[in-house]
Amino acid sequence: MQNFSISPNLTVKATVGNDAPAFRLINEVLHSFKKASTIADGDVFDAYFLRLQQIFRERRASPTDVNERGLTILHVRDSKLRTIL
Repeated sequence: MQNFSISPNLTVKATVGNDAPAFRLINEVLHSFKKASTIADGDVFDAYFLRLQQIFRERRASPTDVNERGLTILHVRDSKLRTIL
């Protein structure tokens, strides 16, 4: 027989503006991506991931940050990327 337990969990999501570093980076990268010659141009995305990691490391943003609409960085990236593809 297994023992079950319930533990409380608290997740904090900071609400930030679309001009916050990580959200601003997404806009910059997708603007560059529109100019890229091919979809396979990985340089744009490689640079994006490195800069995003740096922003997280410097604690200027967190993966759990949401904008005023409640969307995370990934939600915004995916919705904007769909409009390009």
